[in-house]
Amino acid sequence: MSGNIEERGKNTFRLVVSGGFDAHGKRIKYTRTFHGDKRGAKRALDEFAVDVAKGMVRMSCGISVCEWAKTWIGQQEKRLAPRTVASYRGHLQNRILPALGHIPLDKLQPRHINDFLEQMEQKGARLDGRGETISGATCLRHLRTLSVMLQEAVYRQLIPQNPARAVRAPRVKRKEARYYDERGVKLLIERLQSEPGVFRAMVLTAMLVGLRRGEIIGLEWSAVDWDKRTVTVRQSAQILAKSLLKKTCLPNRVISHAACRRTNI
Repeated sequence: MSGNIEERGKNTFRLVVSGGFDAHGKRIKYTRTFHGDKRGAKRALDEFAVDVAKGMVRMSCGISVCEWAKTWIGQQEKRLAPRTVASYRGHLQNRILPALGHIPLDKLQPRHINDFLEQMEQKGARLDGRGETISGATCLRHLRTLSVMLQEAVYRQLIPQNPARAVRAPRVKRKEARYYDERGVKLLIERLQSEPGVFRAMVLTAMLVGLRRGEIIGLEWSAVDWDKRTVTVRQSAQILAKSLLKKTCLPNRVISHAACRRTNI
Protein backbone atom coordinates (compact mmCIF):
# COMPACT_ATOMS: atom_id res chain seq x y z
CA MET A 1 0.00 0.00 0.00
CA SER A 2 1.22 3.48 -0.85
CA GLY A 3 1.83 6.07 1.82
CA ASN A 4 3.50 9.36 2.52
CA ILE A 5 4.76 11.48 5.38
CA GLU A 6 3.62 15.02 6.11
CA GLU A 7 5.66 17.21 8.45
CA ARG A 8 3.26 18.88 10.91
CA GLY A 9 5.71 20.61 13.23
CA LYS A 10 8.97 20.14 15.07
CA ASN A 11 9.51 16.39 15.44
CA THR A 12 5.84 15.76 14.56
CA PHE A 13 4.75 13.92 11.43
CA ARG A 14 1.46 12.79 9.94
CA LEU A 15 1.56 9.32 8.42
CA VAL A 16 -0.87 8.78 5.55
CA VAL A 17 -1.63 5.37 4.02
CA SER A 18 -3.97 4.84 1.08
CA GLY A 19 -6.65 2.20 1.51
CA GLY A 20 -8.14 2.17 -1.97
CA PHE A 21 -11.51 3.69 -2.81
CA ASP A 22 -14.95 3.56 -1.22
CA ALA A 23 -18.26 2.81 -2.95
CA HIS A 24 -18.50 6.40 -4.15
CA GLY A 25 -15.05 6.39 -5.76
CA LYS A 26 -13.53 8.50 -3.00
CA ARG A 27 -10.00 7.60 -1.91
CA ILE A 28 -9.80 6.10 1.58
CA LYS A 29 -6.97 7.49 3.69
CA TYR A 30 -5.75 6.22 7.04
CA THR A 31 -3.77 8.66 9.16
CA ARG A 32 -1.64 8.42 12.29
CA THR A 33 0.48 10.98 14.15
CA PHE A 34 4.13 10.18 14.89
CA HIS A 35 6.46 12.04 17.24
CA GLY A 36 10.21 11.67 16.57
CA ASP A 37 12.74 12.18 13.80
CA LYS A 38 12.32 11.66 10.04
CA ARG A 39 14.05 8.27 10.06
CA GLY A 40 11.73 7.00 12.77
CA ALA A 41 8.74 8.34 10.85
CA LYS A 42 9.72 6.26 7.81
CA ARG A 43 9.89 3.09 9.91
CA ALA A 44 6.56 3.96 11.54
CA LEU A 45 4.99 4.50 8.11
CA ASP A 46 6.07 1.01 6.98
CA GLU A 47 4.60 -0.53 10.15
CA PHE A 48 1.42 1.51 9.76
CA ALA A 49 1.00 0.31 6.15
CA VAL A 50 1.35 -3.31 7.31
CA ASP A 51 -1.34 -2.77 9.99
CA VAL A 52 -3.69 -1.29 7.39
CA ALA A 53 -3.07 -4.22 5.01
CA LYS A 54 -3.87 -6.70 7.82
CA GLY A 55 -7.14 -4.93 8.58
CA MET A 56 -5.96 -3.86 12.04
CA VAL A 57 -6.78 -0.20 11.39
CA ARG A 58 -10.33 1.07 11.01
CA MET A 59 -11.72 4.38 9.88
CA SER A 60 -13.09 6.45 12.74
CA CYS A 61 -16.46 5.06 13.82
CA GLY A 62 -17.57 8.56 14.77
CA ILE A 63 -19.21 7.64 18.10
CA SER A 64 -18.21 8.04 21.72
CA VAL A 65 -17.98 5.37 24.41
CA CYS A 66 -21.21 6.79 25.87
CA GLU A 67 -23.08 6.51 22.56
CA TRP A 68 -21.94 2.94 22.01
CA ALA A 69 -22.87 2.03 25.60
CA LYS A 70 -26.47 3.16 25.03
CA THR A 71 -26.70 1.05 21.88
CA TRP A 72 -25.05 -1.96 23.49
CA ILE A 73 -27.13 -2.00 26.68
CA GLY A 74 -30.29 -1.82 24.58
CA GLN A 75 -29.16 -4.95 22.73
CA GLN A 76 -28.44 -6.82 25.96
CA GLU A 77 -31.97 -6.27 27.28
CA LYS A 78 -33.19 -8.68 24.59
CA ARG A 79 -30.53 -11.32 25.23
CA LEU A 80 -29.60 -11.49 28.92
CA ALA A 81 -31.30 -12.01 32.26
CA PRO A 82 -32.81 -8.83 33.76
CA ARG A 83 -30.50 -8.87 36.79
CA THR A 84 -27.42 -9.13 34.56
CA VAL A 85 -28.60 -6.18 32.48
CA ALA A 86 -29.35 -4.20 35.65
CA SER A 87 -25.82 -4.90 36.89
CA TYR A 88 -24.29 -3.78 33.58
CA ARG A 89 -26.42 -0.63 33.58
CA GLY A 90 -25.39 0.23 37.13
CA HIS A 91 -21.69 -0.15 36.33
CA LEU A 92 -22.05 2.07 33.28
CA GLN A 93 -24.16 4.83 34.79
CA ASN A 94 -22.42 5.07 38.15
CA ARG A 95 -18.76 4.93 37.15
CA ILE A 96 -17.73 3.87 33.65
CA LEU A 97 -19.52 6.54 31.62
CA PRO A 98 -18.78 9.48 33.96
CA ALA A 99 -15.08 8.61 33.62
CA LEU A 100 -14.79 7.34 30.04
CA GLY A 101 -18.02 8.18 28.24
CA HIS A 102 -16.69 11.34 26.56
CA ILE A 103 -13.82 9.51 24.81
CA PRO A 104 -14.30 8.54 21.14
CA LEU A 105 -14.79 4.77 21.02
CA ASP A 106 -11.91 4.18 18.61
CA LYS A 107 -9.59 6.41 20.68
CA LEU A 108 -10.07 4.56 23.96
CA GLN A 109 -6.70 3.19 25.10
CA PRO A 110 -5.57 0.82 27.89
CA ARG A 111 -4.06 3.80 29.72
CA HIS A 112 -7.50 5.41 29.98
CA ILE A 113 -8.89 2.25 31.55
CA ASN A 114 -5.90 1.92 33.89
CA ASP A 115 -6.42 5.51 35.06
CA PHE A 116 -10.10 4.76 35.63
CA LEU A 117 -9.33 1.70 37.77
CA GLU A 118 -6.73 3.63 39.77
CA GLN A 119 -9.33 6.30 40.51
CA MET A 120 -11.72 3.62 41.75
CA GLU A 121 -9.08 2.34 44.14
CA GLN A 122 -8.51 5.76 45.73
CA LYS A 123 -9.78 6.38 49.26
CA GLY A 124 -13.21 7.97 49.39
CA ALA A 125 -14.28 6.60 46.01
CA ARG A 126 -17.25 4.65 47.35
CA LEU A 127 -20.65 6.08 46.47
CA ASP A 128 -22.61 4.42 49.30
CA GLY A 129 -20.52 5.82 52.15
CA ARG A 130 -19.77 2.34 53.55
CA GLY A 131 -16.04 2.50 54.10
CA GLU A 132 -13.39 4.46 52.25
CA THR A 133 -12.13 2.07 49.57
CA ILE A 134 -13.70 -0.02 46.81
CA SER A 135 -12.92 -3.73 46.85
CA GLY A 136 -10.84 -5.36 44.16
CA ALA A 137 -13.82 -7.59 43.32
CA THR A 138 -15.97 -4.53 42.54
CA CYS A 139 -13.22 -3.04 40.36
CA LEU A 140 -12.93 -6.35 38.52
CA ARG A 141 -16.68 -6.47 37.84
CA HIS A 142 -16.54 -2.99 36.30
CA LEU A 143 -13.58 -4.01 34.13
CA ARG A 144 -15.44 -7.11 32.95
CA THR A 145 -18.53 -5.08 32.03
CA LEU A 146 -16.39 -2.66 30.05
CA SER A 147 -14.53 -5.51 28.35
CA VAL A 148 -17.74 -7.30 27.31
CA MET A 149 -19.09 -4.05 25.86
CA LEU A 150 -15.89 -3.31 23.94
CA GLN A 151 -15.62 -6.86 22.63
CA GLU A 152 -19.03 -6.49 21.03
CA ALA A 153 -17.71 -3.35 19.31
CA VAL A 154 -14.83 -5.47 17.95
CA TYR A 155 -17.30 -8.05 16.58
CA ARG A 156 -19.16 -5.25 14.82
CA GLN A 157 -15.84 -3.92 13.43
CA LEU A 158 -16.22 -0.55 15.12
CA ILE A 159 -12.76 -0.93 16.68
CA PRO A 160 -9.87 -3.24 15.67
CA GLN A 161 -9.19 -4.64 19.14
CA ASN A 162 -10.43 -4.57 22.73
CA PRO A 163 -8.28 -2.20 24.86
CA ALA A 164 -9.70 -3.66 28.09
CA ARG A 165 -7.97 -6.97 27.34
CA ALA A 166 -4.60 -5.22 27.58
CA VAL A 167 -5.32 -4.11 31.17
CA ARG A 168 -4.09 -6.11 34.14
CA ALA A 169 -7.05 -7.29 36.20
CA PRO A 170 -7.38 -5.83 39.72
CA ARG A 171 -6.19 -8.09 42.50
CA VAL A 172 -9.04 -9.67 44.43
CA LYS A 173 -8.62 -10.68 48.07
CA ARG A 174 -10.05 -14.12 48.62
CA LYS A 175 -12.38 -14.40 51.61
CA GLU A 176 -12.78 -17.57 53.61
CA ALA A 177 -16.22 -19.07 53.11
CA ARG A 178 -18.61 -18.71 56.05
CA TYR A 179 -21.18 -21.39 56.80
CA TYR A 180 -23.37 -22.69 59.62
CA ASP A 181 -22.04 -25.45 61.84
CA GLU A 182 -24.35 -27.93 63.59
CA ARG A 183 -24.92 -25.59 66.54
CA GLY A 184 -25.77 -22.69 64.22
CA VAL A 185 -28.25 -24.80 62.26
CA LYS A 186 -30.07 -25.87 65.43
CA LEU A 187 -30.24 -22.27 66.65
CA LEU A 188 -31.56 -21.10 63.27
CA ILE A 189 -34.33 -23.72 63.30
CA GLU A 190 -35.31 -22.71 66.85
CA ARG A 191 -35.52 -19.04 65.91
CA LEU A 192 -37.61 -19.87 62.83
CA GLN A 193 -40.44 -21.29 64.96
CA SER A 194 -41.68 -17.79 65.78
CA GLU A 195 -41.63 -16.65 62.13
CA PRO A 196 -44.48 -16.88 59.58
CA GLY A 197 -44.80 -20.25 57.85
CA VAL A 198 -43.81 -18.92 54.43
CA PHE A 199 -40.44 -17.78 55.75
CA ARG A 200 -39.87 -21.01 57.65
CA ALA A 201 -40.53 -22.98 54.45
CA MET A 202 -38.18 -20.80 52.38
CA VAL A 203 -35.27 -20.94 54.84
CA LEU A 204 -35.62 -24.68 55.51
CA THR A 205 -35.79 -25.38 51.77
CA ALA A 206 -32.63 -23.37 51.19
CA MET A 207 -30.84 -25.02 54.08
CA LEU A 208 -31.84 -28.64 53.54
CA VAL A 209 -32.41 -28.95 49.77
CA GLY A 210 -29.83 -26.49 48.50
CA LEU A 211 -31.91 -24.38 46.13
CA ARG A 212 -30.83 -20.88 45.19
CA ARG A 213 -32.80 -17.88 46.44
CA GLY A 214 -34.29 -17.13 43.02
CA GLU A 215 -35.29 -20.76 42.54
CA ILE A 216 -37.10 -20.81 45.89
CA ILE A 217 -38.98 -17.59 45.15
CA GLY A 218 -39.95 -18.97 41.75
CA LEU A 219 -41.46 -22.19 43.14
CA GLU A 220 -45.18 -22.77 42.57
CA TRP A 221 -47.50 -25.44 43.94
CA SER A 222 -47.61 -27.10 40.52
CA ALA A 223 -43.91 -27.91 40.96
CA VAL A 224 -44.63 -30.18 43.95
CA ASP A 225 -45.50 -33.84 43.38
CA TRP A 226 -46.89 -35.05 46.72
CA ASP A 227 -47.08 -38.70 45.66
CA LYS A 228 -43.49 -38.98 44.42
CA ARG A 229 -42.24 -36.54 47.08
CA THR A 230 -40.36 -34.43 44.53
CA VAL A 231 -40.05 -30.76 43.67
CA THR A 232 -39.30 -29.78 40.06
CA VAL A 233 -37.40 -26.53 39.61
CA ARG A 234 -38.67 -24.97 36.37
CA GLN A 235 -38.00 -21.27 36.81
CA SER A 236 -36.09 -18.67 38.78
CA ALA A 237 -37.44 -15.32 40.01
CA GLN A 238 -35.41 -12.13 40.15
CA ILE A 239 -36.37 -9.05 42.14
CA LEU A 240 -35.07 -5.88 40.53
CA ALA A 241 -35.38 -2.19 41.26
CA LYS A 242 -38.87 -0.75 41.83
CA SER A 243 -40.03 -4.16 43.14
CA LEU A 244 -40.13 -5.67 39.66
CA LEU A 245 -40.46 -9.46 39.81
CA LYS A 246 -39.16 -11.24 36.71
CA LYS A 247 -39.41 -15.00 36.23
CA THR A 248 -36.96 -16.81 33.96
CA CYS A 249 -37.48 -20.36 32.66
CA LEU A 250 -34.86 -22.95 33.56
CA PRO A 251 -34.16 -26.52 32.44
CA ASN A 252 -36.22 -28.83 34.66
CA ARG A 253 -34.33 -30.01 37.73
CA VAL A 254 -36.01 -32.53 40.01
CA ILE A 255 -35.14 -32.54 43.72
CA SER A 256 -34.82 -36.11 44.94
CA HIS A 257 -37.26 -38.10 47.05
CA ALA A 258 -34.79 -38.22 49.93
CA ALA A 259 -34.29 -34.46 49.96
CA CYS A 260 -38.03 -33.83 49.93
CA ARG A 261 -38.58 -36.33 52.74
CA ARG A 262 -36.06 -34.46 54.89
CA THR A 263 -38.09 -31.27 54.47
CA ASN A 264 -41.38 -33.05 55.32
CA ILE A 265 -42.95 -32.46 51.91
